[in-house]
Amino acid sequence: MITKRAEHTAGPWKYAPLLDRITEPSGQAIARTFAGPWDAEEEDANAKLIAAAPEMLEALKKALTCGLGSDVRELVINAIQKARGEA
Repeated sequence: MITKRAEHTAGPWKYAPLLDRITEPSGQAIARTFAGPWDAEEEDANAKLIAAAPEMLEALKKALTCGLGSDVRELVINAIQKARGEA
């Protein structure tokens, strides 16, 4: 039996700080942020990083088509694998 690997929700994702949510293009929430032991600025920065994930993944995939040095190529491959749950 062949199983299909699930894909992430299509981007771009946006951070809605007043709602503490990350949303997909139609505005549907796909993730929530929570205040923890960090301050509000750090929570905001974490949410923005999460929201940028789809674009960063696409940029990493495109970077593989460039002439990367072996050390940078390995970092890019590892990051892509981590994003896909393969590492």
